Amino acid sequence: MTLRRYLFDDRLEMESVVTAVNPPGAMEDDNRPSLTLSETPFQHEDAWRSADRGAIDGAPVTRVLCSSAGEVTHHLDRGAHRFRAGQRVLLTVDPKWRSLIARTQCAGRLIELVVKAACRGMRPLRARYKPHQGFVEFGAESYPTPALMESAVRRCLDDLIRLDAMVTVTGDPGYPGTRRIRIGDYPAFPCDAVYPRSVGEGGEVMVHCGIVTGGRLRVHYSVAPCSTNVVMTADEPAVVSPCSDTLPSPYGLFY
Repeated sequence: MTLRRYLFDDRLEMESVVTAVNPPGAMEDDNRPSLTLSETPFQHEDAWRSADRGAIDGAPVTRVLCSSAGEVTHHLDRGAHRFRAGQRVLLTVDPKWRSLIARTQCAGRLIELVVKAACRGMRPLRARYKPHQGFVEFGAESYPTPALMESAVRRCLDDLIRLDAMVTVTGDPGYPGTRRIRIGDYPAFPCDAVYPRSVGEGGEVMVHCGIVTGGRLRVHYSVAPCSTNVVMTADEPAVVSPCSDTLPSPYGLFY
């Protein structure tokens, strides 16, 4: 099992040891060669989030996956022949892309918190916390109008950003399953994604609400890129994940 350092350590550069060099096609989801490492600062991709970008000894990492056994594989377009099992390597995470995916993750979770508080009975059903693809979808017996919901969500997010609410990580580094995230005064919730240190780091969040097929309310959102040098790629799978339904909040906007 690969030790996922990013869960409790926000360093973007570290050394690790190659435990396996996997040939093209060894992983079901990718036909590029990949490296398995003893530990990594790279967040792996999931149905609902993006992976980190960066390099291993200068070789660009094009994709990061995690197996059901907990092995994290770092996929390379070129340069895999330079590596061998037992080799010590330097891992470097792209700081601009890390900032963007962390802020996008935080904004999506905040929207879940705010909307659940804004309308009692609304529950998050599924979400995608990916740059420029972010949305959270809610179910309920009845909704406020999308325009009213959009205005309320924006107002609450702006307040949290202005107050620069802190993001706190708790849990035991030796037991990744204990990791929990606390945003401001909200109760902590389990999550293994990367986050900024505070809500204010995320900057403005753009939101748009609408009703989608099945009568569900969907909140689309995005955060401003931290740099014009951040380039989107087309290899993000268009899938979504179920939302947690354990995110109560002290805010009340309509009651």
